[in-house]
Amino acid sequence: MSKYIISIIFFFTVSLGVYFYTLEEEIPRHLFKQESVQVVDRFGLHLREVREKKSLTFLSFDKVPDLLIEMVINAEDKRFYVHHGIDYMALSRAFYQNVMHLKKVSGASTLSQQLVRMVFSYERSLLGKLKTMLHALKIESYHTKKEILEFYLNYIPYSYKVRGIAQASEFYFSKEVHSLSPSEMAILVALIRAPTRLSNINNVLDLKSIRDGLLKEARISKEIKEIALKEEIYLYKERDLSYAPHFVRNVLNIALNDGGYDSTITTTLDKRLQESVLDVVKSVIGKLKDKGVTNASVVVLDNDNGEILSYVGSADFYAPGGEYDSVQMKRQPGSTMKPFTYALALQNGYSLSSVLPDIEMYFKTNLGTYKPRNYSLDYTGPRVMREALGNSLNIPALYLASELGVDVLASYLSSFGITFDKDPSYYGVGLTLGNMELSLFDLTQAYMAFANKGHFFKANYIKNRNTEKVITQLEPEVADLVTNILSDKHARKESFGLYSYLDTKIRSSAKTGTSTLYRDNWVVGYTDKLSVGVWVGNTDQKQMNNVTGMSGAGPIYQQVMNIASKKYHSYKVSNFSYEERHICAHSGKLATEFCSRVIPEKFRNDEIPTNSCDFHKNIAVYDCHEFGVKSFVRVEEFPSRYENWAKEYGNGSISDQVYNQCSRDDYHISKISSTKEELKILSPLSGARYAIDPNIPKRLQKIHIEFKRPKNTNAIKLYENDLFLGDVKSSLFHWPIKKGVYELEARMEKEDGSVEKDSVRIFVR
Repeated sequence: MSKYIISIIFFFTVSLGVYFYTLEEEIPRHLFKQESVQVVDRFGLHLREVREKKSLTFLSFDKVPDLLIEMVINAEDKRFYVHHGIDYMALSRAFYQNVMHLKKVSGASTLSQQLVRMVFSYERSLLGKLKTMLHALKIESYHTKKEILEFYLNYIPYSYKVRGIAQASEFYFSKEVHSLSPSEMAILVALIRAPTRLSNINNVLDLKSIRDGLLKEARISKEIKEIALKEEIYLYKERDLSYAPHFVRNVLNIALNDGGYDSTITTTLDKRLQESVLDVVKSVIGKLKDKGVTNASVVVLDNDNGEILSYVGSADFYAPGGEYDSVQMKRQPGSTMKPFTYALALQNGYSLSSVLPDIEMYFKTNLGTYKPRNYSLDYTGPRVMREALGNSLNIPALYLASELGVDVLASYLSSFGITFDKDPSYYGVGLTLGNMELSLFDLTQAYMAFANKGHFFKANYIKNRNTEKVITQLEPEVADLVTNILSDKHARKESFGLYSYLDTKIRSSAKTGTSTLYRDNWVVGYTDKLSVGVWVGNTDQKQMNNVTGMSGAGPIYQQVMNIASKKYHSYKVSNFSYEERHICAHSGKLATEFCSRVIPEKFRNDEIPTNSCDFHKNIAVYDCHEFGVKSFVRVEEFPSRYENWAKEYGNGSISDQVYNQCSRDDYHISKISSTKEELKILSPLSGARYAIDPNIPKRLQKIHIEFKRPKNTNAIKLYENDLFLGDVKSSLFHWPIKKGVYELEARMEKEDGSVEKDSVRIFVR
């Protein structure tokens, strides 16, 4: 009998030996091969991992916090460093406890055994347990403790598609492992035991109990331990969390179209900046909810290469409508389109001192006659270009669009990458007010041309990827002038106040926009280094409650520009020099002592004004305050086109102005030298430069010559380089444009036989 037992034992021992010999001694390395695609930011920080089920995000041992390793050992295998795969003490204890309770109440699996069972899928039975133990011994004879821990930490299953502490940290906390708090580390370790059950919100007390036990055992200071024990438990379970989800989605589409994914895609995004921008968006939108605002988007571009530094597609990706990418969504851009119109005007004979009418006007459109109003619902009369653009006045911009021509303006805009869903004639002069649809992405990209003095780069998602440089029709010097206006807080103070959300720590140029019925509002701005675009609204196009570009997008723009420019900034010196003159804010001419408001203005060398203001003057009045005494009264006298405006919004006629200033009613005006009796070419200005657009039929390209003429006078005779063109009986003449240098002269014969003249010199290329 004893021989029989000995034979069985011998056979069993030999079998175990043979079996042990056949076991793999190495953990298969291919299981930890990084088959997933890692999307990282410009500095290599993790943004998102694209993986199939059970693929891994391998984290090397030296990147795992010591505290996390300590907690894993305390929770799963306290004698890990002293056994060789089988903990005989734990095995004996478990056997005793299970026998005494007649059921399994304790296990004795070591970390090595858990790893073996996960990798080699041994069945949960007595035989399976024996195989697992033997294989653990074999594995420990080949691998170091550090390697086994590294394998274990990277192979722990948590939930569907989540394996290893790196993925679990992203899944449950939206953080990288090294950023976890002690409490979060303890939670991550606690979840190893039963991730599905313990991550359920109904079992949060069980999870807290295990977490607290691990924290109490941990070798951390008393103060840190107390803070960690008080920390609330919050898991992002069931969310496929990633940083910049809209941005990453676009990156993957681009990479796929380019031929497939690399194992790592290094993007242009700055993850830290992205986090800060998203915090700003959420904070501001939270404050605007009571005004019917639910969403916003932001894009930050590097002007030097078009790289996207931040891309917030929505305020909350998981909120209703948040999955829509509002950076790419086309909406009406409002007044953010005005700078392009002014730039085109500056390239076609206008200067910053050119006077534009802000008066009651009518424009023909495909839908009928259009009578525009300003946001303030009033008219402000003659305005120089700087203040008209700075204060975002509608009518001067529409006037320019009408004078320049809708087709010319549309062609100009197209050079900035701006496209139209319909023929430009459908939008009419409303193009300058942004009545078409445009995405924040394309708009911000177009503004980059102002920062770069005429060119922009197609926005780039992926680092070290070639991007297209686009040369626009914008002239460098004009870009510089528009930039100067958009950074001038004095030019916009009438509409926005001297201090507004457009003011930033580093001087930036910015423009607001608000679409019809407050459905969208925008701010787009730039420095030498950055272009920042902000949109605020609702993805379902519901209107907001009186939220404008300044009150909605403005606070986001200011904070984002301050944060971004602190990290990304440059100080480029302008290559352009200008002559500065003080001009009258009403006439645009050189200021005199009589002008009511004087502003400094910059001029290109060929635009320096030579005429002094004739809108303001002193006139002699007898008996104004005291009988027999001559006084001088300051009056304003505007050109005839502003007569109706002056009566309603200005100071009225000269007689009215004198009456308002004199204390006696029997005053006597000695003499009024009226500008109405002068012949004057109002437009174009002398020295104006024009360019023939090759994309528009030449017969449609004309220069509008506008006159100021005395009433009840004969026809004006118009000459071109002394060649008689004909009699002009109105105040407007349409001159067919042609290349060359031309002296346009208007002559008018007066009743006494004398001839009054005025001329301008223009250049056409």
